[in-house]
Amino acid sequence: MPMNRLTQVGVALLLMFLGSGLTSAAVIYDNGPPNPANAGAPFSEANFRVAADAAIGSPVTVRGIEFWGGYWVSGQRPPTDQFTLNLYANAGGLPGALLQTTNLMVSSIMDTGFDHNSVVGADILDFEMNLQTPITLSAGTYWVSVVADPGLATTTFFWQETGLDGVTIGLTNRQSADSGATWPTAINEQAFNLTDAAFQVVPEPGSLALLGLALAGIGLSRRKRIA
Repeated sequence: MPMNRLTQVGVALLLMFLGSGLTSAAVIYDNGPPNPANAGAPFSEANFRVAADAAIGSPVTVRGIEFWGGYWVSGQRPPTDQFTLNLYANAGGLPGALLQTTNLMVSSIMDTGFDHNSVVGADILDFEMNLQTPITLSAGTYWVSVVADPGLATTTFFWQETGLDGVTIGLTNRQSADSGATWPTAINEQAFNLTDAAFQVVPEPGSLALLGLALAGIGLSRRKRIA
C-alpha cells in the first residue's frame, strides 16, 4: 500500500532524527580512552587549566573534539555545558603562545555509566563537541586545553584521565592554577581525541519523545480519515 503524504513526512522526520546520531568525524589525534579508576583527575575551570600535548604528523583542520570528564563531586550539571578550547604552541616542552581560542558547541553528552573514583554521583560523561571556529594546523606539536566556563558554585568540572596514568605519551602534561601564567608538571594524561569533521547533533531524549508523539498523531489522524 503506498504511503500517503503525512506518513511520508513522518518517516522522513524519523530518519532525520535517527541519522543525526551518527558522526562523520574521523579521528586525527587520539590521546587515549578514559579510565574510571584513575584518581586525581584535574580541575579545568576558572583559574585552573590543563594542557595536553598533541603531536600532529601532517597538515589538518580540527573541527571536533571528544573528551571525558564530569562535575565533581555531586555530578550536578550547570544549566548549560559551556567549554572553550585553547590551543597553545609548543615552547621547549611547555605551552607557549596562545595560538587560537574557540568556543565548543555541544553535539552530544552521554553518561558512560561509570563514576570517577567510584564516587556515586560523580558521573563520567562523554562529551562530543564541535569547534565554533575550526583550527588549521601544520605538522608539529601543540598543547590542547579544554576549559569549562564556571556554571555552578557547588560543582567543578574535572577532565578525566586516560588509562595511561603516570605514563608520558609525548611530553609531560601540564597543569596551571593561575590561568596559564605558569605550567607546572602534571602526572596525568587527559582522555580526548581530535577529529577533522564535525559531529552531527544527537537529539536530546525529550526531542525523541516529542517526535514519537508527532508520529503517533500522524498515525491517529490517518486512521480517523480511513474510518
